[in-house]
Amino acid sequence: MFRKIVFALILITALVATSASAPAIDKDQPLPTWEKVFTPATPPGQIAYMLGTPTQFKGALYLSTLLSPAEPTDPQIGGQIWRSFDGKNWKAVTDTGFGIDSNHMWSWDTIVFKGKLYVPVNCMGAQANCPGTLMRSANGASWEAVTLDTGVGYLDKLGVFKDMLYATSVAFDPGQVSHIYRSRTGDQGTWETVKELDPVTTSTSSPTAYKGKVYVTGYAGESHNIIIWSSSDGLIWNTQYLRITETQDDWLRDDMLVVYNRDLYLCTLNWNDGGTIYRTKDGKNWETVFQISPTDAGFFVFAVEDMIEYKGDLYATTVYFDANIGQVGAQIWRSHSGNPGTWEKITNDADWLGAWPERGAFGTFKSQLYFMDSSGAFPAVYRMNGK
Repeated sequence: MFRKIVFALILITALVATSASAPAIDKDQPLPTWEKVFTPATPPGQIAYMLGTPTQFKGALYLSTLLSPAEPTDPQIGGQIWRSFDGKNWKAVTDTGFGIDSNHMWSWDTIVFKGKLYVPVNCMGAQANCPGTLMRSANGASWEAVTLDTGVGYLDKLGVFKDMLYATSVAFDPGQVSHIYRSRTGDQGTWETVKELDPVTTSTSSPTAYKGKVYVTGYAGESHNIIIWSSSDGLIWNTQYLRITETQDDWLRDDMLVVYNRDLYLCTLNWNDGGTIYRTKDGKNWETVFQISPTDAGFFVFAVEDMIEYKGDLYATTVYFDANIGQVGAQIWRSHSGNPGTWEKITNDADWLGAWPERGAFGTFKSQLYFMDSSGAFPAVYRMNGK
């Protein structure tokens, strides 16, 4: 139902970490510090999660939150979009339910397209089959809903390619099919379906432009493949399999594509070998540039959740499980080149200001790096200070 939240609960009961030493941190440079700048208010009977990529738009930073009932008997009130002009003081700019209704609870992605901010909003549980809806705003204060399709599982990710806005949907039920859509304006009634994805696609990456093509990756469910779709015109798509595995223990999921130093990077989840970052220079041949396997650390890094280029370096956030303390947490890594062997961990595991971030996403605002933690225990936004 809500994969990214339940992963941690599954791992706490299922994984056993092994003992070893993690890759060394560069001792010549002090670690940056992380300042907690926002924790969402949690109404009675609700659990708050931070979701959505922090996105800069017209002088403010935006993100979305999910409010989930703490108990089955608690009311469902839905998610919200928040805004800050300084990164520290935040105000909700939509009512709960994203201003639509209480069934609309969450969003993964946020993007700016032709002077408007777009946020895909989705339902959960018994209401999961609500229409695929985008909230958009020209000023961040007033919002309108745009419906792409009916009967989709949920809208997953957004991207821009050749002056068109692309969106992906992911199927919830066996009778549904995942899609790629696009629109030249983003307006209601202008969206067309340009690709029907593998029926068992259960997650996608943001459509990403790279060397004249748009790339979308997806996890192919029971086949345990990461599928890479690419197109030069958005209509005719080529299909490539990054990896084929045969066992149920080797579970892969794509998460994010990012272009850095003229190369395309893909981060993944892998419950068997550990979270991995792949890189390609031509869109066809992929190499592993980052992987923390169970034998490399005293904890198990099972996912690389997000990446971002910031001041010439490539940053990545990983999710790990530490059996010694029975805790799931986040770590942040940095590389000056993206090459294998150049990654350094720039967070101290116990220094998250008393909290334990589980997973998250990056954003930049006013030349500073922000990290969004989607934990249900300590949801917060952090800002990096120092290099």
